[in-house]
Amino acid sequence: MTAAVAAMLAAGCAASRHVAENDLKVTPAPYAVMPDAVGNVDIDMQFEIPPHYLGRRERVVLLPKIMKDTMVMAEMPPVAIDAPIYIKKMERLEVLEDWQDTSIAYRRALDKLSDTLLIPYRNTVNLHDMADGSRIRLFVTSDGCGSCHALDTLDAGGITDPSVLMTDTMKVREMTPVFVIRPKFREGKGEARLQFRINRSEIDFRIGRNSEEMANMLAALQPVVSDSLATLTGVSIFGMASADGSLPFNTKLAESRATSARNWLISHLDGLTRPQRRVFKVGSRPEGWYPVLAAMTAAGDKDSVLVKEILEKYAGSNDDVQERYIRRLPCWNNIKNNYLQKDRKVEYVYTYSIKSFTTDEEMLQMYSIRPDAFNEEELLRVSTLKQDPQEKMEVYRTILHYYPGSQVAANNIALMLRAEGKTEEAAQILTGISRYRQETKNTFAVVRAALGETEAAMVMLGECDTLPEARYNLGMLKASVRDFVAADSLVRPFGDLNAAILAVCVEDYEGAQTILDSLQDWSAKAEYVRAMVAASLRDEEAFFTHLDAAVAEEWLRKRAETDAYFDIYRDDERFNMIMRER
Repeated sequence: MTAAVAAMLAAGCAASRHVAENDLKVTPAPYAVMPDAVGNVDIDMQFEIPPHYLGRRERVVLLPKIMKDTMVMAEMPPVAIDAPIYIKKMERLEVLEDWQDTSIAYRRALDKLSDTLLIPYRNTVNLHDMADGSRIRLFVTSDGCGSCHALDTLDAGGITDPSVLMTDTMKVREMTPVFVIRPKFREGKGEARLQFRINRSEIDFRIGRNSEEMANMLAALQPVVSDSLATLTGVSIFGMASADGSLPFNTKLAESRATSARNWLISHLDGLTRPQRRVFKVGSRPEGWYPVLAAMTAAGDKDSVLVKEILEKYAGSNDDVQERYIRRLPCWNNIKNNYLQKDRKVEYVYTYSIKSFTTDEEMLQMYSIRPDAFNEEELLRVSTLKQDPQEKMEVYRTILHYYPGSQVAANNIALMLRAEGKTEEAAQILTGISRYRQETKNTFAVVRAALGETEAAMVMLGECDTLPEARYNLGMLKASVRDFVAADSLVRPFGDLNAAILAVCVEDYEGAQTILDSLQDWSAKAEYVRAMVAASLRDEEAFFTHLDAAVAEEWLRKRAETDAYFDIYRDDERFNMIMRER
């Protein structure tokens, strides 16, 4: 009890109160109120003090409290009602004893005992997430010889939150791949940095890293040549023409060096067939002066500015023209000694095709041997052939290993992980996708919502709102933050039990009834919602029929004991009979 209330009740002695001719009333009745997004409950009611409720010398205090069972959840400001003689007594005390009435802010004067006094009462309390099922109790007390005596207790209504009945069901879509046989063309590329003797094209394995560089090229090509599932379709080897010297001479020399590399490879590749030999081609590519400029810039050489100016000025000319002016620079010897490459790059590009797998039997057999030979579509087909969830998940992981951007694999494995409660791992999988289809983005939003990232999830769902599942999920998240109007507009078209509950939340009971009539859901929860709607529409027979079916489940029976929606029938013997039978 607050200090102000204690002061009101201990202000002085008063005569015992008269027997009331009528009962204290609260309107509206029944009174049901819903909490807002942050748990605030706005109380807006009216107390009706009937004639002769107070004695002539009496002060009556109305103390509203919000209670859950026997626990006081919130104590709201009281209202003190003073009878005429009591008012005169307080006025004498104020004059003679300089007494201050601490309850002055809560006082209401009753001019005549025979009057009916109407007292509007508004207040806001915050109950966080404990509001649902609370009751508003009005305690009536009077002072007498310094101690409080309860005169009356009135149940003034209840706080109810129908949204807690909603099923936390988010809609996601497993992506079903469509299998199409596609040619499997692959490409590999690399380079070998070789050193040659001046103006020679033969590869001397005694100098530089020539032996290691050619061995690496051989190691790249040998698996393709040896692979029974692969068909080598092309090998192009390009010698890079040097920047210094005559362009025609360097170009021809570069091609000869590429030819040396080709010949060596052909002679060392095991199992190379004649058709495979024919796909080897050589060529040359002018390297130009830009690598020299890059090396000078990286070294911080101030003369790089001079070289850059020449290359920009003669960008449309060949290497020889650019070289003519670069050789005239005072820094030429420095360029020649420090920035002209000592090795000559040989680039190679090889292409090949992989045998396509066309039957389910072949795919399952080859998957266990050569998953690397599958394209994404074939691996996705394998995933549909696996019945065991863990085997299916293993296929999805294999797909993401070879094809990290696979939308279908990322979406479907995330759904499986979410179902297993591995929400953080699901989020990691989806984070690795650089581009999202609407289905994948919807799944990611659901996962983020499960991790508590509600705002981010709502943004993602708004970006894929042409997907029905995304609209539904956005509505569910709107409901979770108690934006029921927006939630109702998004979920209503789906016509499920959640849609009916949201219609109740926005007090569209006719709309809720229409949805419920279309449902073939006769679960206890659905029956409970039907009872709420029937009570709101004053359909007495339907109410008791649905209530009887609903309270078969204990948690719903417990809820019905305090649900403000049922207050209109709470004093009906049929209500008490149904509750007792359970």
